[in-house]
Amino acid sequence: MSLQRAKPAKSVFEFETRLDFVIIAISRISAAIAGGLNPLLTVLYRQLVG
Repeated sequence: MSLQRAKPAKSVFEFETRLDFVIIAISRISAAIAGGLNPLLTVLYRQLVG
């Protein structure tokens, strides 16, 4: 019983369509924006509370 070799990470997207690519791209951009704005919520809440 031998172990199978790992497939490259790129093979995950082997069967993606153009729509899948667009959705993934929008998701990545949205996640980056949300991650960048998350620390600003602390500043906003601090100013709201006083």
